[in-house]
Amino acid sequence: MKYQHLFFYKNIKKTIYSFFLMLIFIKMNGQDVHFSQFYANHLYLNPALTGSSICPRFFANYRNQWASMPKSYITYSTSYDQYSEALHGGFGFMALNDVQGDGLLNTVQFSGLYAYSARISNKSHLKFGFQTGIVHRYLNWDKVVLADMLDPITGMVNLPTGEIKPDDLHRFFVDFSTGVALYGQNYYLGIAAHHINSSGGLTEKKTSAFFPHRYTFHIGTEIPMFKRGRKKQKLDLSPNLVIQHQQNSTQINYGLFLARKLHYEIIIGTWLRQDLELNINSFVYLIGFVYKNYKFAYSYDVNKNKLSQNVLNSHEISLHLRMRCNKKMNEKHYSIKCPQF
Repeated sequence: MKYQHLFFYKNIKKTIYSFFLMLIFIKMNGQDVHFSQFYANHLYLNPALTGSSICPRFFANYRNQWASMPKSYITYSTSYDQYSEALHGGFGFMALNDVQGDGLLNTVQFSGLYAYSARISNKSHLKFGFQTGIVHRYLNWDKVVLADMLDPITGMVNLPTGEIKPDDLHRFFVDFSTGVALYGQNYYLGIAAHHINSSGGLTEKKTSAFFPHRYTFHIGTEIPMFKRGRKKQKLDLSPNLVIQHQQNSTQINYGLFLARKLHYEIIIGTWLRQDLELNINSFVYLIGFVYKNYKFAYSYDVNKNKLSQNVLNSHEISLHLRMRCNKKMNEKHYSIKCPQF
């Protein structure tokens, strides 16, 4: 009986968790996915960064949020962008799939992006970006566990529920975002506003299918440390600041990247994430490798949960392929020297 009660309590916790996630879906007011490798998912950070590398490039991203809670938040993202002289700017595409609660809640988004590029001077450029996307949010009713589905003796989930299945398990909506980026030879900064077509909480009907507004400010620079010999061995230091605000949450992210360049490039980085009350919420550690047109990075988040006082770790992986482009165009339009990751 002791083990049966333990098993029963575990299923009760699972029930509460499933019901909590279901309420989030019904309210449809959840916040966006958070990535720690900001510039390895640059289209997600700011639409104005579309085509900022001039050459075509492809990204694939994976994030396991709070890995100590099995299958709580798994996110997949892919993107492609390039610069086009005919369009006087860059264009790109992005797809994102966010899976919560082992598939209980699913969000799928497909977006098209464009960023117009204007030259201010020989060393400064200004970019205006726009993003249009279609979002599908889905509640998998077959994975919902309610209290009346549990056997009171064994705790097994083997009873039919008396709850009525909701009719609106699928929701679709169009989403718009915009951004501005200014960059020079060794600096870059930008501002982005996501979900600008959201009514901002005026009525339940109007906001039931929208994300709350998300605002982002990011700034950074690249500082060459030294350069010597014919092999041009370099060591670059890149400090960065990213501030994001959504609904009642504000995150201040600041960190450093250190890159050693030779025939290949090794990048290490660390970030601190805090709120407006200067409480440090998490530490982020990153290591990345760049060889020719290929890039790979892994980052590890250590997050201190204020409610349970448990450490919630997160894993993130990014892959990047840069394709060949016209050499003359690449020399004519120099790219933003953002961090690799």
